[in-house]
Amino acid sequence: MPPHDQRFRIANAARAWWRAVLSDRVIIVAVIMTVGALIAAVTAQPDAPLWKRGVVVGALSIL
Repeated sequence: MPPHDQRFRIANAARAWWRAVLSDRVIIVAVIMTVGALIAAVTAQPDAPLWKRGVVVGALSIL
């Protein structure tokens, strides 16, 4: 089997797994939650260092 065919099959399998695990609704909600966390972090403490806001966004995104 040529290496190209094998990579194509692996990519298709990974894509199918990703679609099976995460539905479109889950992805949309995750994006909305991440954007909301970013907005909350920036507006709550606008003078905080960037790394602290990044930690807040990361923690809220995980939740």
